[in-house]
Amino acid sequence: MLNLIGKQIGDWTVINEAERKGRFRFWICRCKCGTEKLFTTSYLNTNKATCCDACKQKKIELYDIELAKKYVGTTYDKLTIVEYLGKNQYGSRKWLCKCQ
Repeated sequence: MLNLIGKQIGDWTVINEAERKGRFRFWICRCKCGTEKLFTTSYLNTNKATCCDACKQKKIELYDIELAKKYVGTTYDKLTIVEYLGKNQYGSRKWLCKCQ
């Protein structure tokens, strides 16, 4: 019988087996941030379960900040990007620019 307890899959660690539902085996997994979630054996084996939604959002924000650093100081026509201001409510990036 397959035992996944202790196995690390992305940021998830399998901590225990949960109750079976029909023919599916479920596993209780804990993300590195402490979030717990149930996954089937087959889903864990696809390697799609890399991290929880909160950690995924943090990774996206860190990526945006790193990406933004590349653009600061870049000039387009007469506008020079001075600072990255984050995203607006629609997800578009906002920039502080200086006109030359």
